[in-house]
This record gives sequence, C-alpha cells and structure tokens, in this order.
Amino acid sequence: MKKVKVFSTAIALLLAVSSFAINDDATSTNSKVNTTFKKDFSTASHVVWQKKDEVYFATFQLNNIYAEAAFNDAGELIALSKTIATHQLPLAITVSLNNSYPGYTIAKNATEIMYENQTHYYLNISNGKNLIKLKCTVNGELVVENKEKL
Repeated sequence: MKKVKVFSTAIALLLAVSSFAINDDATSTNSKVNTTFKKDFSTASHVVWQKKDEVYFATFQLNNIYAEAAFNDAGELIALSKTIATHQLPLAITVSLNNSYPGYTIAKNATEIMYENQTHYYLNISNGKNLIKLKCTVNGELVVENKEKL
C-alpha cells in the first residue's frame, strides 16, 4: 500500500507544472538524494527541489530539456518525466491512436514517465465533443485515464 501511495504521489507531482524558486544548492534534500542527483544529472541546471510525503522531486534543465526526477529517502531514483512533442511518440502508439480514435485531434505535447523500468506516455485527445486523457505503453496499448464532455 505504501508503494502505491509513493507511486501515486510521484506521478501526480511529475505531471504537475512547477512554479517554485530556483534552488541549485539542494538544501531541501538529504545527502543521499543530493549525491544520487549530482551523479546522475551532473550537468543539470535550474534545479528546483520539492518534498512531498516521503518523496523528493527535482525539476531541472538538462541539455535544453526540462525534466523532473523523483527520489526516495534512500536516494534511489524512482521516477523520471519530461514533456515531449507528440510526433516523438513511439510509432506503435501513433498507429494505435489512429486506429482507435479516428477523427480525434492529439494534443501537441505528451508526458513521458519512466517508473520501475517501464515507460508510459500520458496525452490528451479531443474530437470537439469529448476530451480523453490516455495512458499509453510503448507497445501501443491505450488506457483511458479520464473522459469528459466538452
């Protein structure tokens, strides 16, 4: 149950947009988290830290890409996320979207999240009547996370 709570918190915060002051000195982390972050993302800049429950979140820029990373108290990287253009989605997802949702418009951006050695993509599609939020797997499986009428 604790793992589900940590995962849910990590995903929710990785999907949220950050608007915090820059904190490059990582004073909001413990030494294990700071060591892992510096090892894995040594060239990161504009680092912003936030802690929620038992998870540390870093929002940062790396090679001109904004990304987020989530760490547990032991300093282990538990999730990564970044925004990508939908034309960068795996081909299997694009094919599944075209076959399963003809007539829907795909949002310009999607969120790529890596958790427990698996990558998922979260994106929105719309047909003018409905807005659907999808979770997609690399192999093209599409799962409706939310559907609302416009």
